[in-house]
Amino acid sequence: MSGTTQTTKKQTELEKSKVFMDALNEVMDIIDDISKEMTDEQYLNASNAMKRLYDNKVTIVNNIMQTPVVREHVRRVRQNRPARVYLTDEQRILGGKAQRCRKCDRCIASDDEGVNMMAHQRREICHNIFASKRLSVRCSTTDIQKYLPIINAIRRWSRINGKEYHL
Repeated sequence: MSGTTQTTKKQTELEKSKVFMDALNEVMDIIDDISKEMTDEQYLNASNAMKRLYDNKVTIVNNIMQTPVVREHVRRVRQNRPARVYLTDEQRILGGKAQRCRKCDRCIASDDEGVNMMAHQRREICHNIFASKRLSVRCSTTDIQKYLPIINAIRRWSRINGKEYHL
């Protein structure tokens, strides 16, 4: 082992030891705080238990690290993740992972029963885009900015009165 690697390993061990000792000291402080209600024997037993924990910390940590759950967690954390691939809407549609909404032209994740599409078409965003497209066709312009205040007033009235609103 080279000198630099050995020094780094010693620093790591020193940091781990410091963290462990800080935790032990914190527990001892708690024991000291509640020692007013403890007998001398209980205080001595608690202090001896903490000392045994400290004396056996390497064994305890190794035993914990060798449990199947911890080993599996460490393995999963260390495994290489595949690079994320971002697909275009067309690639998603061709691959069968998505479909295009016939009302608003948004790309929606596919499912066997069409539940995603039905849920999407009930959302306000789909209604708003569809209404905007229809209004643009009727007005023969894509600039519908001047119509939005009245459209929003109608939508607000529709929500308040529970009426179905269609442009």
